[in-house]
Amino acid sequence: MKVSFDYDGVFEYKPIQYLVKKLIESGVDVHIVTGRSSDTNNNDLFLISDKFIKRENVHFTNESSKFLFLRGEDFVFHLDDDELEVREINENTNVKGIFYDEDFEIKILKII
Repeated sequence: MKVSFDYDGVFEYKPIQYLVKKLIESGVDVHIVTGRSSDTNNNDLFLISDKFIKRENVHFTNESSKFLFLRGEDFVFHLDDDELEVREINENTNVKGIFYDEDFEIKILKII
């Protein structure tokens, strides 16, 4: 199973990192899909993500909508804190976009 998380406002937080660790331990292939540009300094992102996932699992959309990347991929879900991104993912891909709110864990558990 392959899943993805936004970085800014999501993966950067400890509760998500704990969830990611548990998912990885159970055999889930975890990725980051971020709207950041790959041409900018992303040391803060790599400082955290390198503790959990391979760099090849970090995908930069270079400020494009994430659904453009996700629609050709076989991710089960993508967790994001941007409602527009989540809506576009749900409308244009087979990936389940999940909004990062107080119920996100329940929504994830229903999928996996």
